[in-house]
Amino acid sequence: MRPEPPAEWTRAAVDAARTLKAQTRWDAKEWLKSTNGRKTTRSIYAILLHNPNHEDPFGVYVGHTHHRPFERYAEHRKGEGFADVQKFHVRLLPELYQHLNPMKPAEAKEMEKALCAALRSAGIGWVTMGSKRRASKEKKQ
Repeated sequence: MRPEPPAEWTRAAVDAARTLKAQTRWDAKEWLKSTNGRKTTRSIYAILLHNPNHEDPFGVYVGHTHHRPFERYAEHRKGEGFADVQKFHVRLLPELYQHLNPMKPAEAKEMEKALCAALRSAGIGWVTMGSKRRASKEKKQ
């Protein structure tokens, strides 16, 4: 049986996510198709993490992708991405991001940060994101 966070934890996370609204979400039909074949939309996604040895046993990983969230999640599970996701993943948390997707790439990067900040403000102690990891890797190279 998969571990699930307490109802209060989930409610706080969902309430925090619902305070956000994507500006480019509603005009997506106008910019969905690309003339050069590249995807012009991005989605953010959130993955529930569980580590019973962590100070906060439940956490959230937030990322953005040009794939569908479930496709990106499958990649994480195979080991492509942040190691903690592969090790501690439980499931996607669509209730935190479905109302925001899809959006333009620049907004997705900002929304990823905004969702992390909103979750932390709601008292979710273990929140991490993909862009922060990518940025630190680029600095090392």
